Amino acid sequence: MKEIQGIKSAIVLERKGGIPYIQTEGVNFNILEKFSWIDKQSVTSNDIQAMAKRYGIEAARNVLVKEIVTLFGAYGVSVDYRHLYLIGDYVTFGGNIKAMNRNWMKYNASPFLRMTFETSVKFITDAALRC
Repeated sequence: MKEIQGIKSAIVLERKGGIPYIQTEGVNFNILEKFSWIDKQSVTSNDIQAMAKRYGIEAARNVLVKEIVTLFGAYGVSVDYRHLYLIGDYVTFGGNIKAMNRNWMKYNASPFLRMTFETSVKFITDAALRC
């Protein structure tokens, strides 16, 4: 695997039940067609942009939710999947992946949505001045 462009390293691990899988550092989805023994239905990546480009925005949305669950799970936090899918839908709405930060939020049409993010005083002031 080290000889494949885009893959820096690879390791074979086992899932529960003894099912082996390959975990790589880096991504190259194009090379998968050469390996008949790889189950293409179970291929995943934490590279959300790469998943969107290769498999579509819905696959990227699912990976985004999975990564959020993994992140929260490491800290013992459980969040209802309905909330996480709302975040995934919001970030991937329109077929593009949008950042969820204050720079992107300032372009949102809803002043209430902008206020729920970091800099609520600025957004309230801007909304009041435009009314």
